Amino acid sequence: MLPRVGIVYTRDSALSREDAQLAQYVSLCLAASGRCAKTWLVGLNNDGKSIDKNESKTGAVALRCDGAVLDSGKLSTEIYEETGDCTKLNECDLWLLMVETDATLKVTEFLHKTLKKTDEKQAKRVVISLQTTMRRLAQLNSALPDSIVLHGGVAFQVVKDDKGMLRPLCNGCFFVERLSKEKTSALYALDVLEGTGIQVLSRHNIQAMKWGCTMLRSFYYINALTGKSVLDGLRDRKTRFLFLQALVEMDELFQAVMASVTAANKSGRGSGDSSPDTSAATLFPVRSLMVLLPLPDWIFNSFVLRVFDLGLGAPSSTDKSVISVRHRGSYVWHLFTLTLLSPLIVGF
Repeated sequence: MLPRVGIVYTRDSALSREDAQLAQYVSLCLAASGRCAKTWLVGLNNDGKSIDKNESKTGAVALRCDGAVLDSGKLSTEIYEETGDCTKLNECDLWLLMVETDATLKVTEFLHKTLKKTDEKQAKRVVISLQTTMRRLAQLNSALPDSIVLHGGVAFQVVKDDKGMLRPLCNGCFFVERLSKEKTSALYALDVLEGTGIQVLSRHNIQAMKWGCTMLRSFYYINALTGKSVLDGLRDRKTRFLFLQALVEMDELFQAVMASVTAANKSGRGSGDSSPDTSAATLFPVRSLMVLLPLPDWIFNSFVLRVFDLGLGAPSSTDKSVISVRHRGSYVWHLFTLTLLSPLIVGF
């Protein structure tokens, strides 16, 4: 029997359309994949409460990785439905969380209190958290005690092209924690996620994956200050130098965090290799990117951008990240520090 999937996202985010566009894209791809009985796209407020029914329709159109065009208005309600009613999640075997990071715990606690508990005779519901910058992972586990919670993230942004179709900005993939013995029954969820046509990586150190993606994402925040497209930003050596400086600063931060974790480990806390892992987005580790970024424009633009995939995408000179569309000036920098750096400082 095919699982029923609920994709939960923040309908009207005050920060960015990033999570909303990701949720819309993934929901359309899953609905057309044939790997689930039905897909619900559930838009909620930041407190987890339902929104007005008339505001729940998105009218989204997605361009799948294989070139297929998926129109939400043309999909049968038997396989796909958009709603603002959180009670629809009662019917779902699998939840994909894509709400605003800072609202995640509030939303999940509300859903846990509001919705019916899973029947003891049924398999536990599986919840995959795909917030790349989600911190305090153990608290999310506690907020959903009756579910199998998998932590993960997304190493790509979903943007709208010049035709208004949703598509990934780069060739990144999903990443999810490696399943322990207690969570092996959730293996089907990874197969469902791969139904989008995007690869799913499974890693033991999920925090390292979050770190690596966070470091790459910092480019979008920096480039948003220039107002340029992603490709034009990469072509500009001055912008690359700013990106390089951000990587250096974050790398130093990671070293300080690692030292702190090592010291805490003497008191009985466990820690693993905490080096940033960018493998979900690019084959280049952070240190290799640091070598490439300062190259002169004539080498970087004519060779590096054409030959290597740096995990930032932008095949077209008009493509901009979701961040650059709505945020400019000091607010972008404020959002960068709050959204990206704070999870790394307290993410243990």
